[in-house]
Amino acid sequence: MSIPKEPRQQMINIMYLVLTAMLALNVSAEILNAFRILKRGIDGSNMSIAEKIVGTMDAFQAKVKKENRGGEYLAAAGEARKISAELQSYIDGLDAKLLDASGRDPVTSDLANAGDQDVPTRLFVNEGLGKELAGKVDEYRNKFVGLLKDPADKKELLAGMALKLDSIPAGSDKKTWEDYFL
Repeated sequence: MSIPKEPRQQMINIMYLVLTAMLALNVSAEILNAFRILKRGIDGSNMSIAEKIVGTMDAFQAKVKKENRGGEYLAAAGEARKISAELQSYIDGLDAKLLDASGRDPVTSDLANAGDQDVPTRLFVNEGLGKELAGKVDEYRNKFVGLLKDPADKKELLAGMALKLDSIPAGSDKKTWEDYFL
């Protein structure tokens, strides 16, 4: 069995990670504005996709009930939705925490002080949120792989799953993932 890869959802998840990482870097306000526009578009797309997923799951449940087979796949699909929702909630929480710590514009709820680069470093490196984020990404991958029973399917999923943590290049003076990437 092969679990369908949803490139659009993978792209959305990666964009949230990139947005969080870019906020932690020394980037100009223009780049942050571009990500704000992109984030608004992605949020709109997420709402549409969420509605489609609900419809698909409802149809899947009806088909399983009608044909009285495939219950284990339905349970795995439900667990996959739960795992994805947990990671999405965690990333949204990091986004909100970063915005709150950096200063939120009371009118737009966006980042008020884009030039403040100390807050992301403090949160993600000094306070350990970067290490926690790296652990959550690994945990997310492992939970998805754990939904499969066939070792060949697990291997195929791991090979095709784009959400991976890059390793630190040899010779880098940075010793941890969060120091190098965040």
